[in-house]
Amino acid sequence: MSKPIRPCFWMRGALNRIAEGRPLGIFTWYVRKHLSGCKQCTKTLEALLFLRDHWMSGQSTEMLLPEEKWAEIERLCRPEKPEEPYEP
Repeated sequence: MSKPIRPCFWMRGALNRIAEGRPLGIFTWYVRKHLSGCKQCTKTLEALLFLRDHWMSGQSTEMLLPEEKWAEIERLCRPEKPEEPYEP
């Protein structure tokens, strides 16, 4: 099994917005600077853009991944247990 791509925690929302084609506003310069030095976030963005383009073309995603990968994707998409709020 291949290792999952894990972007930096604070970049997840920005990478999704870029892949969706939504503007980032003033945050754009920071994202570009971060992407120039972070291989994990760059790989994540490339994967998101590939999947978006593949999906927009109307092709089936079933051919992209073997069956066992879909179970792993579904597991990763489930929300994790939320962290308990910090109380001093």
